[in-house]
Amino acid sequence: AIEAFAEEHGIDFFPAGRGIGHQVMVEELYAEPGSVCVASDSHSNMYGGVGCLGTPVVRTDAASIWATGRTWWRVPPVAH
Repeated sequence: AIEAFAEEHGIDFFPAGRGIGHQVMVEELYAEPGSVCVASDSHSNMYGGVGCLGTPVVRTDAASIWATGRTWWRVPPVAH
């Protein structure tokens, strides 16, 4: 079902066994130098290793966003 949804909406899909999410993001060049990457992986801060500002949105964050339609981030000084 998830794979079909991704295909229908033109979203890249990586099946179970492809790799660990935060590593796949780097390998597939979604996290690249000078970019900001929001991911559903609590390890997304590791994107800093490739010069990308990474921040996670995990289950509870996502539930809050879905419920309120809002979120916010404090941009660290290094990103200014």
